[in-house]
Amino acid sequence: MEVKLTAKEKTVIFAAVLGSIAAGFMNGLLGAGGGIILTFVLSYIFGGTGISRSGLISAMAAILPISLFSLMTYGFGEYFEPGFLLSVAVPSALGGISGAFVGARIKSVWLVRIFAVLVIYSGVRMLI
Repeated sequence: MEVKLTAKEKTVIFAAVLGSIAAGFMNGLLGAGGGIILTFVLSYIFGGTGISRSGLISAMAAILPISLFSLMTYGFGEYFEPGFLLSVAVPSALGGISGAFVGARIKSVWLVRIFAVLVIYSGVRMLI
């Protein structure tokens, strides 16, 4: 049985595949950035032109396997320090839990603004 896709469905699939490849590539190359790419791609897929809560949440879910594969490929060599990982894993998890708790209770417009400030700050810091 042949499945007929609409032009919109083809565009969504293309955006998802291309965006996922780009996110994985950036995460593997730089160790960061994949979530930013996925947030924009997934927000587009979920019907927005900016950043949507669905896009943010879906990007968070996708980053775990991307990061694990990047770590397996890149990190289990001389750069990986398990002791240091343990010292940041628990505080990071606590930060993630508290951030998700707050994020679920504030308006999406504030999530977008916070995200934008973080991206701009990060970009400026990298350039200077």
